[in-house]
Amino acid sequence: MSGGKRFLIAGSGALAPLIVNLAVIDLQSLLAFGITLMVAVSYLLRQATMFGIGGLFGYFNEEDNPWKLFQIGIAAPALLTAMINAKQVGLPQVPGTSVASQASKVSFLENLVASPAFADENESDGTKVFSLPEESYGQQFARGYFGSTPANVWYVVAGSFPTKQDAFTQATVIRTKGFQASVYRPYGSNPYFAVVIGAQLTLSDAQRLRERAIAAGLPSNAYLWTFPPS
Repeated sequence: MSGGKRFLIAGSGALAPLIVNLAVIDLQSLLAFGITLMVAVSYLLRQATMFGIGGLFGYFNEEDNPWKLFQIGIAAPALLTAMINAKQVGLPQVPGTSVASQASKVSFLENLVASPAFADENESDGTKVFSLPEESYGQQFARGYFGSTPANVWYVVAGSFPTKQDAFTQATVIRTKGFQASVYRPYGSNPYFAVVIGAQLTLSDAQRLRERAIAAGLPSNAYLWTFPPS
């Protein structure tokens, strides 16, 4: 069997774990943060790299049995994919020490429908919308190639109110205590207006802000919120 044929068979074997990984892990992070041209290109580049690695294992192997070559192609890419997944940040979950109210938890599908924009826009009535952070080209490439996701997706919520006016009143009180406070519109299945004192933060920064706010006299039931997975 020629070296080129061994390369193609082993390379095809390398694609097997990649297809499974796409269905189980990659698809969620790709859809949650949006598929841009850079993300798509880097993801395809990752698959091409794995195909090439698997193909080279077959090319330099003297094995002529197609099935064994296919298995040889699976080995190295599967190991590399497992290493990438082990380091993958993945979609965040609300920690047990700062659990968001049940009303604020929406499904992953509602996430996609309710928040298509990445900009944290100011609305004409003074409210804002929960949104994902805008990614740089480098971050988009990393998400497509390595499966990493942005870490600054946390919000610190100091209160939830049934009416916009109640939320603005609370925001005004919070500002007198030296904290920034903005009113966010209802999100997904949550019907309440949220008073947010920190937006698009990392988890550690959000936890520190929450602790500092409670110590300063803000409501003790202030909680952390992020875009929940399905």
